[in-house]
Amino acid sequence: CYLLQTEEAKVALNKALELNQETSYAHYFLSQVLLLQGRAREALVEAGKEPVAASRLLGLTLANHALGLKKESDANIAQLKSREEKAFYQVAEACAFRGETKESFEWLEKAFRAHDPSLGEIKGDPLLNSLRSDARYRGLVKKMGLPL
Repeated sequence: CYLLQTEEAKVALNKALELNQETSYAHYFLSQVLLLQGRAREALVEAGKEPVAASRLLGLTLANHALGLKKESDANIAQLKSREEKAFYQVAEACAFRGETKESFEWLEKAFRAHDPSLGEIKGDPLLNSLRSDARYRGLVKKMGLPL
C-alpha cells in the first residue's frame, strides 16, 4: 500500500478503522499518510495504536525522528532490531528515513538473504526514496530480478 493519493488513502484507512479499530496495519499506514502530509505529531499518536508490533515500532521510529526526538527514535529502532521475528526490511526502511544509508543497505542485504517477503515493496516504497540514486540500490534491484 503506497500512499501516493494521500487523501484517498486517509479516507479508506479511516473507514477500515471505523469498521475495526484493531485492523492490522491500518494505523501504521495512516501514520505514514500523516507523515507524508507533514503531520508528525498526529503520526506518532496513530503509530502508537498499531496492533502489529513491528509496524508499530517502525511507525514510532519514523514519527519520533520526524519530530527531532532522537533518543526516542533510537530506542524504537533498537527495539525493532532486537525483535525475535526479524524485521529486516522494516529496519532498512527506518534507517533510510533517518538518513543512515550504509546501515539501511546492510539491513536490505539481510532481508534479501532471509527472503524477507516485504522486500517485494522495494520499488515503490517512499521510505527508501533516499536510496534510489545509490548504485547499491540499483545493484540490489537487479539482483532481485526486478526492472530498474
